[in-house]
This record gives sequence, structure tokens and C-alpha cells, in this order.
Amino acid sequence: MLLTIHDDKAPIRIDDGGAVRVGQTRVTLFVMLSCYNQGATAEQLVRSFPTLRLVDVYGVLNYYLRYQAEIDGWMRDCEREADELQRQIESLAGYADWKSDLRTRMDAVRAARVSTVG
Repeated sequence: MLLTIHDDKAPIRIDDGGAVRVGQTRVTLFVMLSCYNQGATAEQLVRSFPTLRLVDVYGVLNYYLRYQAEIDGWMRDCEREADELQRQIESLAGYADWKSDLRTRMDAVRAARVSTVG
């Protein structure tokens, strides 16, 4: 019997919004690889993101290790874009007031929880 060598593709896809996702899940490639680069194993990733399939995680990691320099560059670009977007949001008029109001409301919700528990 001959062994058939399959040309499998990485289990990643680009969704309608442009996000790169793992398998048929909503877990992004960026998040999964960030966790992996912080030391998470494939099994830990599946435990952390139960919609992931172990076979897909290993497939993505295989792809990542083959094209690591390119993917790391893409991840750095994503981080730069996110940082720039954060700066733009923070520079909007009213952002500081909105953030302060949000913090006040969150503190009130926390206080209410503590008073009902204690």
C-alpha cells in the first residue's frame, strides 16, 4: 500500500470583517498565537478556548512555525495599528469624560455587588 501525501491547508480563514480566525471558531489567530507565545501549549489553548479543536490548533501551530517571521511581522503590524487606533480614540473630544463616567458606573456596580453579597 502506498502512502498518500496530502497537501493540507492551514485551518485559518479571514471572516467578513477581515479578522483572521482559527478553524470555524471566532478565536482570532492573533489571540491564539499571543497565548502560545506566552507559553500556552496546544492543550492549554483548547482548554482556554473550548470551541477550538486540538487538530486545528496543531495545524495552525505547524503553519506558524513554517512562516514564523512573516506571521510575527503581521502581528507587530496589528499591534501598531491597534496602538494608533487607541491613540486616535483617546484624542477624541469627550473621551476623558466618557471614560470617567464609565469608571464611576463600574465602581457603582461593583459596590452594589459587594453590598448584596456581604
